Amino acid sequence: MSLIAIQSLFGGAGATTVCANLAAALLRNEQHVMCVDACIWNDLRLWFGMARNQHNGWMTHSEQAAESIHASVARSEFGAKYVPLGEGDFSQDAVLAALSNATVFDQLPADDDTLILVNLPSARPEVLARWLPNLDLALSVWSPDPRVAQRLQHFGRNVTTADGGIHDNLFLLENSYAPQLELNRDISSIIRFQIAEETQVPLALPKDQHIPEALAPQQSGFEYSIGAASNHVYQELAEWVCQHVASKVGN
Repeated sequence: MSLIAIQSLFGGAGATTVCANLAAALLRNEQHVMCVDACIWNDLRLWFGMARNQHNGWMTHSEQAAESIHASVARSEFGAKYVPLGEGDFSQDAVLAALSNATVFDQLPADDDTLILVNLPSARPEVLARWLPNLDLALSVWSPDPRVAQRLQHFGRNVTTADGGIHDNLFLLENSYAPQLELNRDISSIIRFQIAEETQVPLALPKDQHIPEALAPQQSGFEYSIGAASNHVYQELAEWVCQHVASKVGN
């Protein structure tokens, strides 16, 4: 299996949304995929139709995380496998500590070609930095927001390697791009100019009203509307992810 971490550069940038809708796009490409929620808000499950009053998940029994992660795998109506975090008396740091146990992901019922998408907590680049050596791909999700420049500086200080470079599995992914909005377009242009081209995912996910509308009935964008503007871009992202992972396996 291949391990892919997805994290928002700042709260609200959209990593949870990207994780769920990327999984849907990968499934449409007949790629085996599974999502694991590592964010204390336990929201990833909502994209897959899990009842809001169901609170079980792999951290419900945190002292047995390596065993319970296997038992917590669920499947959505459209066939996506996911592992909800669950709700209980535990902190975000406890979640991350449980995931630091190398045996946790080994317990997942996943084939060798399965992509494991892990939804990491927002604005914690130091966590992503610790994970990078064990990841096949890391996506840091940002959106054209006035906060992005400052958060990028903090991000860079945490993920830059000893020789001043960036790990070759780490990429920045733009979300909620709306060029028809002047501020959005201007921030996007400025930030893309500042980010090294080789660290950018070569596409931008558009701001699409179908996405929040899809979450209301707890569906992916693909399920909610086959004509959603973001669908074809998520398909492009899925293809790019598969190509990147395949290139790493090939090496």
